Amino acid sequence: MPGKLARTALWLVGLSVLLVGATTFVAGQQATANEWTGQWTLTFETGRGPQETPLSIKSEGGTLKATIVGRGGSIPSSDVKIERDTLSIKYSLPGRGGDSEAVIKLIKQSDGKFTATRTIGENKATGTAARKRCPPDCE
Repeated sequence: MPGKLARTALWLVGLSVLLVGATTFVAGQQATANEWTGQWTLTFETGRGPQETPLSIKSEGGTLKATIVGRGGSIPSSDVKIERDTLSIKYSLPGRGGDSEAVIKLIKQSDGKFTATRTIGENKATGTAARKRCPPDCE
């Protein structure tokens, strides 16, 4: 009986360590997602000079959603992913010749600032990304 009690106690300790580790991992993932949510201004260097693009990132049910505001209005993302210090946003850009697939990437630099890239077809623009400071409930 003492051997069975020791095995049970050891099993419970192992289960506790596993649960604490899983909770820490989920909390870390949420903190990462929260780092990206909010209102952003992206500034891309283009052949016509700097171009500002407003971007909104929200967490809905644990999933990140992004909306890009372009000349034709708001464009929802089709896919948003976090990989290390990079947030990738895929969306479809409507045009006269049909839709073009586009990707915006926000990259966190070691100094805490963000750079941005936008790829539409074979055209790539680089620039900066700055989060607007506003209350948590701002749109």
